[in-house]
Amino acid sequence: MSQLGVMDLIGLAVHALRRNGLRTGLTGLGIFLGVAATSATLQVQHITSQRIQQRFAEREAPRVQAWVWRRGQLADLAAIQTELAGVASVSAAMGLGWSQQAIYQDRSVPVQGMAVSDTYFTTTGRQMVQGRYLNATDFSDYRSVVVIDQTLAQQMFRDRDPIGTNIYLSGMAWQVVGVMETKTTEQRGSGEQEGELVIPLSTQMALTGRQQVDHIFVRPDDLRDLERLEGQVKTLLQQRHPEYLQGIWAQFDAPRTATNVADIQADQETLATATRSLLGVGAIALAIAGVGIANITVASTLERTREIGLRRAIGATQGDVLWQFVLESVVVSVVGGVIAIATIEGVTLGITRYEPFGLPAYEFNGRNALLALGAAIAVGIGSSVAPALRASRLDPVKALRS
Repeated sequence: MSQLGVMDLIGLAVHALRRNGLRTGLTGLGIFLGVAATSATLQVQHITSQRIQQRFAEREAPRVQAWVWRRGQLADLAAIQTELAGVASVSAAMGLGWSQQAIYQDRSVPVQGMAVSDTYFTTTGRQMVQGRYLNATDFSDYRSVVVIDQTLAQQMFRDRDPIGTNIYLSGMAWQVVGVMETKTTEQRGSGEQEGELVIPLSTQMALTGRQQVDHIFVRPDDLRDLERLEGQVKTLLQQRHPEYLQGIWAQFDAPRTATNVADIQADQETLATATRSLLGVGAIALAIAGVGIANITVASTLERTREIGLRRAIGATQGDVLWQFVLESVVVSVVGGVIAIATIEGVTLGITRYEPFGLPAYEFNGRNALLALGAAIAVGIGSSVAPALRASRLDPVKALRS
């Protein structure tokens, strides 16, 4: 049983490390480089993940969009909902034409407008910031009501409350009943200033006499089903509309389908690959540091054979000797690891505060810090146990005679 307390053993370990400052410093440098590489990789992964989540939040809910070019039917929505698995919601939309202008008093601003089905907000995940959604009565009574986004509200009304106000589209008055959040798309970046609005699809059909829709949106239950649903939606629409497989339509592989988060998902895959590669580099650096610790521990035990024999002769147990050498490695690992983590955190703080990079605000990730430090400690213990165990088993008499 150990005759020394933990603090006594740590004190002896620190004293031994100070006696060999150069060797200790070089060992600590190896740990520093390994932990710094690992910590930097985890920081990059954390920051990039935050940015990706931010980009997801800026988009509408992940969905498949099918461009059906005035050939889609409302019956297609029911078919998609019932025949395809993993569908959370389906909606349809009809374009309002090019170069739309929304007019309010003396202001006229360009706008992107769509007539949408009653499930549009469920499918796209758009939230209201003021007023209400389009409701069932708006569709059944063919009301001339409109929901605008925040960008259009700011452009047309500035600080005035838009709810209940009339705006004009193509010479017709539409009452604003709600303001929805502004979202970006793969084609429409956050820097563009053109606002959006939506009106009831039933009202637009009654005004134009056209019953076909231009777009079908499909939201999956699970993001992982997005790619599968894209192919299935295309196949189902081709089965329901054989003309897509004939004539000029067949040359364009119609109807065209795409997901609204394909670019973000591609970035996620790239991030995952890069993270695995960089973590591999960090693991190699830590392994090299571990080899250095093992070599130094072996050298240290050989140099201090008489010291070990003397300590054993005056009552030190095998456990005392074992833990002293292990603790020497742990102390070096902890000090090197803490300095490395502090350095990477400081660099990260500086980078995230530099506005041109446009990175999310700095946030200390305790889990990643503990993971990097834990890896350093594990390397320190793992690489020192074998030589420390060998040192603890030295015969005291033979050690004193060596």
